[in-house]
Amino acid sequence: MTPESSKDTERHVYLRFVVRICIFLLLIQTLEKSVQRSVFEVEVSSGQSRSYSLQSRSVEHKHKQSTALVWPNMSTSTSDLLNSSRNILYEDEGETDITLGKLFSLVKNMEISMNQRLNDINVKIDAKNECIEGTLKKVDDVCEQMISLSNRVKSIETELGVMNKTCSDFHDNMQGMSDIFDNVKQDVQKAEKEIKVVKTTLKDMETSFNSYKSSKEAELHQLKETNEDLSDKLLDMRCRSMKYNLIFSCIPESPGEDTESVLRDFMYNELEIEQEFEYANVHRFGRQSKDRPRPIVAKFLFQRDLDYVLKSARKLRGKRYQINRQFPNEIEQARRCLYPVMKELRKKGDRVKLVRDTLFVNGEPYQPEHRVQSPSASRYYGTPTSARKPSRKRFRVGSTPEHP
Repeated sequence: MTPESSKDTERHVYLRFVVRICIFLLLIQTLEKSVQRSVFEVEVSSGQSRSYSLQSRSVEHKHKQSTALVWPNMSTSTSDLLNSSRNILYEDEGETDITLGKLFSLVKNMEISMNQRLNDINVKIDAKNECIEGTLKKVDDVCEQMISLSNRVKSIETELGVMNKTCSDFHDNMQGMSDIFDNVKQDVQKAEKEIKVVKTTLKDMETSFNSYKSSKEAELHQLKETNEDLSDKLLDMRCRSMKYNLIFSCIPESPGEDTESVLRDFMYNELEIEQEFEYANVHRFGRQSKDRPRPIVAKFLFQRDLDYVLKSARKLRGKRYQINRQFPNEIEQARRCLYPVMKELRKKGDRVKLVRDTLFVNGEPYQPEHRVQSPSASRYYGTPTSARKPSRKRFRVGSTPEHP
């Protein structure tokens, strides 16, 4: 092998070695820039606060400055290395004598420089890793907070859903109540209208009833007056029908007797009347009793015969027998109430006379201070008062003698 060929072979080996080292340095520089870019992107995507971002930017700026200070040396060394290699490959034979020792010295320096740079890169990478780990830890904390916040948001969303459902149910209930109130309002309005119609109807009915009541009260008043007139007329007719009747009391009664013969014997024996009167009717009345005989009523045909018998009744004083005129029950009850008054007035020396149900004192109708009367006879005796309509019939003066 010739010296020239050996020299060319060393040059090519050296050149290939230098090219590989340059490529290696370029790869390291590219790797460092890629790591820096990745760290910056992580810091930006982590969502740190403005202060942290500013701090990261300042750190990055300082790092860029330190990198800028390092890489020019590297660039310069590479250039120097290339120039040296070019000089070695293409220099003149007489100027420089290339030896293997110089090449090893150069490679050794490059190795030292590369180790130093690699160490710096490792330190920077470790620092960046620590920073990235801190950032990732903060990101993890933020993620945990976000997860917790997300869970709380989900819980709140669930509660909001329940509240929305409750509000919806409440709205439905309120709507139902509103519908009920609307129905009640309509019913009340309808009821008010019906009540108004009923009130109007009742008012009309009340007016009609008052008118009807007034007319009926007038009719009733007229009927009362008519009834009083009819009662007075009926009483007068009864009195007239009994005008010729006399009642004989305490005359003994025997079974199967002839009442008219018994009466004639009584007049002959007790009244000493020998004259025989004509009677329309003679009979006993009332409920039969063993202890007491029933009274006899005799209807005379002539007034003079009746008056003669009444005058002869004075002969019965001190005896148990009695002779009285017959009156209706109403008149008789009134007369019974007036008998004590008549006796008291007679004791005082007043001239008294009882005609039907009216007591005359000294020719004037008697007016009691406190009228005591029976309910059924309240209309038939005594002087009429202002509270009672006076009877329109005239007083009839009969031939009734004063009672013994």
